[in-house]
Amino acid sequence: SAAMLSSRAWLEWAIEREAWEEAAEAGDFGLQAADLLYRAQAFRTQKESRLGETMGIAARAAYAWGRQGDGIRAVAAIERGRAVLLSDALRVTVELDQLEAEGHEDLSEQYRSAARELAALEPAQVPAQSTSVHLASMERLTRARGDLDDAIKSIQALPGHEVFLRRSSDEELLRLASLASTTAPLAYLVAAPAGGLLIVLQPGGSIVIKDLPGLSERDVRTNVTLFVAAYRAFKDARTVETWQQWLKAIEWVTEWSWKKAMSTVVA
Repeated sequence: SAAMLSSRAWLEWAIEREAWEEAAEAGDFGLQAADLLYRAQAFRTQKESRLGETMGIAARAAYAWGRQGDGIRAVAAIERGRAVLLSDALRVTVELDQLEAEGHEDLSEQYRSAARELAALEPAQVPAQSTSVHLASMERLTRARGDLDDAIKSIQALPGHEVFLRRSSDEELLRLASLASTTAPLAYLVAAPAGGLLIVLQPGGSIVIKDLPGLSERDVRTNVTLFVAAYRAFKDARTVETWQQWLKAIEWVTEWSWKKAMSTVVA
């Protein structure tokens, strides 16, 4: 959506200037936009809704919070991104079908209609317009978002559907993360354009943040691309040469990840 694209540009600009408070604000704005896309995703493909960008925004937001020494908000940003990515359109469709089977076709259609309207009115889908037409479009967009929220609340009011598209609060996400770290530390690796961070949630709730200057987003992407390309070449050709190239890729990426991140994780 336009909101996600603009928030990502704002976030990257703030990180370049090391304006960490501003970057965190931009990241929160982007995650709110991602949450809205999730709530209206029943008629969107993964590509159309740009949900694939969510984790990048979450990582940048976490990086900005970590640079300010706020480990709690950094972990919350990561978990918010994960929560959106783990919720898929198929699950929404299945629940809508279940509503219809229970005799609530009206509520299912109310949601589907609102989601279709919102998808059609997304700013990224609307061509350039005059100021008056643009304002009218934004008013329609605001109404469509309200209609979608009303539809979701109506569904959530039904027994058995209370958690339909319910956004977990930061406190709930942090509580779940803390439960996962009761017996051993929970480590998050965050890669951003300028470098990376290790954020460790310790048993007991304390958070440790360590700098990983070599874990830049570009280097992560480069090494993942190298590994995947070598694997696919071996999988397709199944020759001794491609097998050796894949082994070299494994060795290279393993050594790189140890030097840039994993040695710090286990230290």
